[in-house]
Amino acid sequence: MLLATLASKFGYDPNQRAAYNTKYRNPVLSYLSAERLQIIYANAGLDAVASEIAKLKRMGRSSDLNPLNGINVPR
Repeated sequence: MLLATLASKFGYDPNQRAAYNTKYRNPVLSYLSAERLQIIYANAGLDAVASEIAKLKRMGRSSDLNPLNGINVPR
């Protein structure tokens, strides 16, 4: 539910299941578990979860190595 709520901030529509799951949800969950996201949300709120997802985008040195290359980082 958290990822779906934030999807539009990163340029994804949860109703477009294929793109949402393969380019956004699955890459995020491969680095940040659902439990970790829930803890961040409980302790610091939705903006903190968005910040963690944005960190993943910046994580890669090369766009080829970046697991979330397709995710748009909000400014």
